Amino acid sequence: MVRNPPAISDVAVSISGPVSIRTGESTAWSIAIRNRGTVDASGTNLMISPPGGLVAPGFAGATCTPSGGQHQCAISALPAGANVTVTLTGNAPSSLGSLTVAASTPVMSGELSSSNNSQSFITSVRPHIPS
Repeated sequence: MVRNPPAISDVAVSISGPVSIRTGESTAWSIAIRNRGTVDASGTNLMISPPGGLVAPGFAGATCTPSGGQHQCAISALPAGANVTVTLTGNAPSSLGSLTVAASTPVMSGELSSSNNSQSFITSVRPHIPS
């Protein structure tokens, strides 16, 4: 007997980017939201917290608006198996340290797993080396 998989959504967030950058250098992180479920997810929002100290942050891949220290990126529909990638860009600060990007999406009703709904990524800022 063949059984159909249950009708569920499972929205997951992942972030990739550079492990380290130099002061003043431009950089980018890719923040992906993927529906690993068997049904479409609608009305999904991706909340991104750009790192403090990032100079001139910008977003591509979705319309993102400031919302209480974060940016809310509206993802109207996310079909089963589909993903959307939002790119966060900016320049490293002139001071050494680290930049932490965080992203999350709210838990959807009936979601298979909520443990994959948020992630953070740390990039270290190293000294600029003159040419």
